[in-house]
Amino acid sequence: MNLSPKKVLVIEDDESVRFIISKVVIGAGHQVTEAVNGKDGLSILADSTFDLIITDLMMPELGGEELILEYRKREQELFTPILVLTSINDKDVLVRLLENGADDYITKPFNAKEFKARLNVLLRICNLTRMLNKQSDDLRKSKDEILSLQAQLLQKERIKVRDSYQATAFDSLVQPIATIKMILGIIERENSLARISSLKEEVIRLEKAMDSLTKINIDKESTYSEDIKMYSKDKD
Repeated sequence: MNLSPKKVLVIEDDESVRFIISKVVIGAGHQVTEAVNGKDGLSILADSTFDLIITDLMMPELGGEELILEYRKREQELFTPILVLTSINDKDVLVRLLENGADDYITKPFNAKEFKARLNVLLRICNLTRMLNKQSDDLRKSKDEILSLQAQLLQKERIKVRDSYQATAFDSLVQPIATIKMILGIIERENSLARISSLKEEVIRLEKAMDSLTKINIDKESTYSEDIKMYSKDKD
């Protein structure tokens, strides 16, 4: 995998060692920013992002281990590997560094070819990790978009069903009302007051049911079964 130029932060208090590290990194085709100790390095990291951090372990003001712990607390969006340079060969210390957030280490004095190889491995890991994270984010966004589209389609289908029921309900209610009104005219001519009163009440109930159908609130998910229950209750 060919790597495009990456941004590398080199944190080393020894000027001569810092010069050698920077020379190897630049020779590998990458950009270098230098810091003279851990405190200086954290200050730079607060304002800039990098593809790799190379830090010495033993430094004045703030050592490499403390820098790693502090940086891993701050780090959020982008994964950035950390390579530690150390003259310490104590396995317990080296294991602790890895457990605390370092991704690799190399002991001093180091071989330039080995250093370059480890550098490129960590940069490839960084590149692949960020690609996977981006793909994961894209999949989450796609999932959210699909769920949103499903909700819109379901809402449209619910409106279509409601409108269909509404049309059917009107068809079933309009004709009985017209018939009742016609009968009322006949009864009125025959002066049957008891029947007139009963039929008028029936018309009022039917008209209320029709009025409720026109006021169905989609947001509150009103259903025709509720309206029919209301009508039946009034009738009882």
